[in-house]
Amino acid sequence: MLKAARSSVSIGIIAALTNVFFWGIASPIIKSALDVISPYVFLYYRFIIVLAITTPVLFLMRKKFNTIRSPKQLVQMLGIGVLTHPLTLGLLFIGLQYTTSSSAAVLIGLAPLFIVIASWVFLKERITRHELLGILLASVGTAIILFDTPVQAHATNPLLGNSIILLSNVIWTIGVLAMKKLSLKHSPFLFGYTGWFTGMVTFGVITFFTDRALFLRPLILTQLPQAVFPILYMALFGSIVAFTAYQVAQKHLEASQVSIFSYLTPLVAVPIAFLWLKEQLGVWFLVGAVIIATGVIIAEIHPKSRFHTLRKSVVGKRRNVSSSE
Repeated sequence: MLKAARSSVSIGIIAALTNVFFWGIASPIIKSALDVISPYVFLYYRFIIVLAITTPVLFLMRKKFNTIRSPKQLVQMLGIGVLTHPLTLGLLFIGLQYTTSSSAAVLIGLAPLFIVIASWVFLKERITRHELLGILLASVGTAIILFDTPVQAHATNPLLGNSIILLSNVIWTIGVLAMKKLSLKHSPFLFGYTGWFTGMVTFGVITFFTDRALFLRPLILTQLPQAVFPILYMALFGSIVAFTAYQVAQKHLEASQVSIFSYLTPLVAVPIAFLWLKEQLGVWFLVGAVIIATGVIIAEIHPKSRFHTLRKSVVGKRRNVSSSE
């Protein structure tokens, strides 16, 4: 039993780090494609590819995934899918059109604090003084980045883009809380699949009315190599690998513990954006990022934090396993 518990935590940590890596790379990759195609076209073809790959898996293993047994459960799953995919990703991609991928990565990395606040407000979970102080500091840093991201070649309206990305965080937080309630009842794959399906339908309809040529003649995409690789990357790694890894992590760790790893996302995204997209990292951006990092450390790295709870659970299980052997 102890070995199983230790293995469960290890699986959760590996899954969470896998998610951070592939989603961390995502912002600069997505940004590079949005210069040549709209967010709706990008997401439409991303989800078509994902469904083409995963639908045979769902069919062949339908008994294993047959946990939706009532119309109510189906509506719940589809609702979560709409929150975590068409709404969250649609807003995120629109925001990325107007701001830098560096700012986007930092703001997306704040999602765990949104989850802490939402859990406090809606689930009546306790919030510590460290967390409250950390959230206040992170809010100050966020405001600096929100208003002082420089306008540049790939960021024509940073304030608008940053604001939309923060709204995306709010929608994602609602989806995460809803997913956690059902995470033990359904396979992680099902949460992804319903999200991909609702995403394909939603962005397919939008693409039909806004960019009908690409909807009816998808081979045009082959003439846009700058868009093809990002779409393939987000279909295979951003959706199938990273989203499924997030669900696996949620199944083996607490939602608040999984959220800790999201703070690492900017460490992957910002250097890539700076080196590859040549994004400017202004003084105020760095000041805001440092203030946010300070807030995160105060909120999460203290004796009673979720970080230390996770660390103690791993160390404790290792010791128990060693003593039992």
